Amino acid sequence: MELTGTSNSLGEKVRGMTKLDRSMFTQTIQVPGIIVNIKSLKHLNKCFKKSMLKMPNIKAIADLETDNLCFKTHKLLLLDRNQYKSFDDFSEDEKGVMTAHDVDPNSFKMYSLETTYDNLTWDDVLKAVLPTDTDGVGGFSTIGHIVHLNLKDNLNDYKFLIGEVLVDKIKTVKTVINKTNTIDTTFRNFSLELLGGEDNMITINKENGCSFEMDFSKVYWNPKLGNEHARIISQLSPSDIVYDMMAGIGPFAIPASRKQCIVFANDLNPESFKWLEHNVKLNTSKKYKIDLNAYNMDGRDFIRNIVKMDMLKKWKKHGEEIAPPNIHIIMNLPAIATQFLDVFKGLYTTSDLQAEGATIKPIMPTIHCYCFCKSEDQENEALEMAELGLRMPLPEGATVHNVRNVAPKKDMMCVEFRLTDNVLICQEDETNSPQRKKMRTDTGGDI
Repeated sequence: MELTGTSNSLGEKVRGMTKLDRSMFTQTIQVPGIIVNIKSLKHLNKCFKKSMLKMPNIKAIADLETDNLCFKTHKLLLLDRNQYKSFDDFSEDEKGVMTAHDVDPNSFKMYSLETTYDNLTWDDVLKAVLPTDTDGVGGFSTIGHIVHLNLKDNLNDYKFLIGEVLVDKIKTVKTVINKTNTIDTTFRNFSLELLGGEDNMITINKENGCSFEMDFSKVYWNPKLGNEHARIISQLSPSDIVYDMMAGIGPFAIPASRKQCIVFANDLNPESFKWLEHNVKLNTSKKYKIDLNAYNMDGRDFIRNIVKMDMLKKWKKHGEEIAPPNIHIIMNLPAIATQFLDVFKGLYTTSDLQAEGATIKPIMPTIHCYCFCKSEDQENEALEMAELGLRMPLPEGATVHNVRNVAPKKDMMCVEFRLTDNVLICQEDETNSPQRKKMRTDTGGDI
């Protein structure tokens, strides 16, 4: 709760503080309250449940002073100081309940209450400390015991105080880090700065019924993508085949395997590969057996050497079935994933198919390729980027899903389409350019 009338006076004492001094937050505030009979507490509690005082470590039902004649029979019910300034602020229904339970209107008044740093939320503290012309810390991500901030430069002087406050105030948080401007573009792991708490980057995040352990400083993980991971998993059926080209630590691959799909998961980052294998074991139980094929190689090599041969086997095995399993290829590296699409063009020759006796028409793979878009027409931009990457027009039926906004005028998109034999065994000149105009690709990382 924001402490109206207090934040200003408190701000006079602590505004601009860069080194946390908890003693400076002690103050006396005025809180509205009414005196109620103990026998009526249950009814009044129900009436004022949403409008009682809510502050950390302070009970809204307090004892009266010992010299009060009603000390043994009555209690003081403290109320929201933003909602009640006078008795007239009570609704007619509230007044009716108070009358029915013999609450003396004259008992309503402002009571003095001494509060300390322990009675403030992290938001209260930072609103009092930070300059009024800043937007505050904004949103942040929580990954297990880690809070991940992306602070603006104008808060640099306050970053260590912010870290200390968040560790103090959020019970589950032990480590606060800030993303710096540098990023390892090869493995997508940010350069991080410890702002408060323990220097411990090994954490566990729960998502979609699975647990993912990781060294957050060495792998890529974004908890804001949980809904997108769930969206893709919802499209899968048991026995479907999933090729996860840039799998990370397994947010698509592990729940897909848990759903009894046949999964091949790859990541170039050795740390991601290590934690992927670890998370397979972590999520395996009597109820769910996580059994997937993990690889640590370049995405193109994964398609050319692993996926190419395995799809041939699947086509040969399932090609004549009336209801063969679906095949999905996931490409979740939005900064550059579209640049990998050309690996599918001409992936097979006619002789490849003849040698295996395979037929591809019944079970062509569906591509889920992620990218960042900045133009006003983001759907068209995403399609253009995909065509530019594929180096030929997209097959009919291509769709675009807006995943999330990652920054002002920058959204993460997912282009989805089903490959055709015209793409996979295309004999066209590899230098043939797409019909759509060329678009600049965005190589920035997700936040």
